[in-house]
Amino acid sequence: MLRNRVGQLEQKLDGIMSLLTTGQTRQLPTPQPTNSQTIPSSMVTPGPSPKDQLVPLAPFESRARHETPDVNSEASRTSIPPIRLSPYEVVEIIPGFNINLQEADLALHSYRTFYSPCFPFVPIANHVSAHDLYKSKPVLFRTIMHTVVPHSAALQTGMKQWFRETIADLVIVKRKFSLEYLQALLVFISWGDFHYYFQNQATGLVQLSVGLVADLGLNRQPIIANGTPYSLLNEAVESTKGLQPRPYHTSDEMRAVLGCFYMTSLISTFFRRMPDFTFTPYLNFCSDILVKNKEYTTDEYLVALVQLQSLASRISTTFPTHDLILGPPRAFSLPIDMTLSGMRKEIEGVVRGMPANIHQKALLQICYHGVVMRLYEPIIYMRASTSTDLASARRTEGLWKCLQAVLDIFTVFETMSVEDLATVPFTVSSHLAFAVVTATRLAFLEDSDWDLGLAREALDLANLAKRMENHFAAAELYEANREREAGAGGVAAAAQQQQLPRKRKYIDGERTTIGTYAEKMRWLGHWLSYKLPMQNINMVDADAMDELRGAEAAAEPDVGGLAAYPSEFDGAFWQALLNFDGSWGIPDAGPATGQV
Repeated sequence: MLRNRVGQLEQKLDGIMSLLTTGQTRQLPTPQPTNSQTIPSSMVTPGPSPKDQLVPLAPFESRARHETPDVNSEASRTSIPPIRLSPYEVVEIIPGFNINLQEADLALHSYRTFYSPCFPFVPIANHVSAHDLYKSKPVLFRTIMHTVVPHSAALQTGMKQWFRETIADLVIVKRKFSLEYLQALLVFISWGDFHYYFQNQATGLVQLSVGLVADLGLNRQPIIANGTPYSLLNEAVESTKGLQPRPYHTSDEMRAVLGCFYMTSLISTFFRRMPDFTFTPYLNFCSDILVKNKEYTTDEYLVALVQLQSLASRISTTFPTHDLILGPPRAFSLPIDMTLSGMRKEIEGVVRGMPANIHQKALLQICYHGVVMRLYEPIIYMRASTSTDLASARRTEGLWKCLQAVLDIFTVFETMSVEDLATVPFTVSSHLAFAVVTATRLAFLEDSDWDLGLAREALDLANLAKRMENHFAAAELYEANREREAGAGGVAAAAQQQQLPRKRKYIDGERTTIGTYAEKMRWLGHWLSYKLPMQNINMVDADAMDELRGAEAAAEPDVGGLAAYPSEFDGAFWQALLNFDGSWGIPDAGPATGQV
């Protein structure tokens, strides 16, 4: 009897517990997320694949599109996302520069659509909202907002100062090393419109980027988490507990180190401002991984840029510029010609191996012609060969190929729409500046292997400068009209219309970057028409021509003939053309300022 009653009680208890468990499952509310809660990474719902990054999104879609966190970030793997702010919550970029999250989402969409495809080393996935980026990477968020969102010239100056102070405090003073800071540096420098020929404004920032790459260990395969690969220290640390091997970097880290290489190598190759960033087998490995995975549609374009720039780096090492060679310039020879031919075949092989949609991009075409121009440009500074007529003929051919590459760059540049000129990174203006320098040297090169009259006729520099001036002037007018159409409401009014006007970049309180480019091209056209034979006089306005000649008569030293190429020409001319300090006439002869 007792056993029967015990059995009945056990059955009743089991039934009660089952009912309680079922009721709790159905009725208990979901716990509110907190920053301190952690969940296994396997329970995080994966977000949408970032492959469709470049597919335009309709601005201000349902916020549910952005609810999924970035599963690639460490924060998403370890904690539940915080409660989302209102889309009208205001974020202060710097004092006086505020933006709400709705406007920031629109700016982030603009960055994905127009900016990142031009410099694809810092992509932002579609499922990452402005709020997510603001919370996870506040420095990168503010840098992108500065790059994209229209704001006044005074605020642009203040933002540049804020960025320098912030990045220096974080990295140098507090010794905090983060992928976010490297990405922010890449974005800031790429759209910063620094003028590398005569100004050293960005040298410290570029070197800081290189230092971050080394401190983060991105330039070599990460054998262990904290240690030096292939060393006794590495073996010692591997033998201890608590440090697990980390065989690969993330794809974002790979893009960042490749972006640092591309940026640093381009500045070194074209402007000789700093040592080159060595292209190592590990960087080539990173390129292969990105092409294989194709996480973003821009990764193939990224690798194509890196491949071409790695060849430019080799060219710079093989043929250092004349100012780095002690003693007299080297004489051109047939072995040099063979080396040039071999490198040209490599360049063409890389281009032929690219997909058609990548090869046909205007920005890649400018990069390709820029590398070809850099290949043949050292011939300008070589002495004519006295050994054989064949060497002389081959040198002439090399100079002509350099001239053709210059013309190709200008031709491709003219095909770019005026709308696109507002969003191109420094790489385009760098190639264009180097093309102007090289074209002018070819137009004034007196050499036994060079037909100066034929070269000037082919270049037609005065007409070329006029076309460039018109192109930049049209872009400046387009930007001004877009700014005017936005109205007094600024970004907020544009957000209501679901469109964001392009940011106008200012050099100072009044002059815009695009407008200054147009003025420089106008100055170059006037100067060329003054220097070159009179058949080019119809390219410029007669009154402007008289004004220019009157100003130059008082300021220009005697150069001993129109076609002469004295030392004053290099210093005075290039400073007036390329330094954006507001000087337009040719100053007194002297060394160029701001050189490192």
